Order: sequence, then C-alpha cells, then structure tokens
Amino acid sequence: MKEKKLVRVVLLVAMLVCAAAIVTYYWQHETLDAIIHVPMYVMIVALVYILIQILKRSLYKEQRWYDWLYYIGLIAIMLPPVLANEGNASIFHLLTDFGTLFLIVPVLLEGKVVVNGK
Repeated sequence: MKEKKLVRVVLLVAMLVCAAAIVTYYWQHETLDAIIHVPMYVMIVALVYILIQILKRSLYKEQRWYDWLYYIGLIAIMLPPVLANEGNASIFHLLTDFGTLFLIVPVLLEGKVVVNGK
C-alpha cells in the first residue's frame, strides 16, 4: 500500500514539473509568433504530461471530477496555432496564460487528496 502511494506522489510531482514548464513558457512569451509556433520541447513536455495522466488513470481506477480539468489546459495549448491571428492575439494570450493553469489545478487537488490520505 505504501509503495502505491509513493508511486502516486512521484507521478504527481512529475506532472507538476511538466505543467510548470508549460505554464512558464506561455507566461514568459508575449508575441503571437510564440503561441502559434510552439517549440518542440514544449510539445514533448505536454506529451509527457498526457502519458503520465494516462498511466495514472490505468494504475488508479478511481476517477474524480477534477481529473478532467487538464483538458482545458490542453485546449489552451492547441487552439492558438490553429485559430490565432493578429486581430484576436490578445484573446489567445489570455487563453494560453490562464488556460494552462488548468494543467496545475488537477495535480494540486490530487496532491491534497493524497496528503489527506483518502
């Protein structure tokens, strides 16, 4: 039982690091080009985040309401390259800045559940 909790904590820490890297990229870059042409390392970190989420779901069968919030963060990453232009750049900067925070929220809520021991 203790090993399972340790694995869960390691997965949560890895997800938090990935989410923080993605959020940091979007909060540091203010140009339209930066949100349209996202570097490969950001996409790889997002892929690692998704793979960890899939692994966590396969290891731990219980689903909570906040497990789905990370989709908002993924949408915030994927919409600007397709829909952003000079006219709506400020809207997409807000979307990426605040939408990517939804990558962190489920990790923090899951960490609270682990700490509380439920």
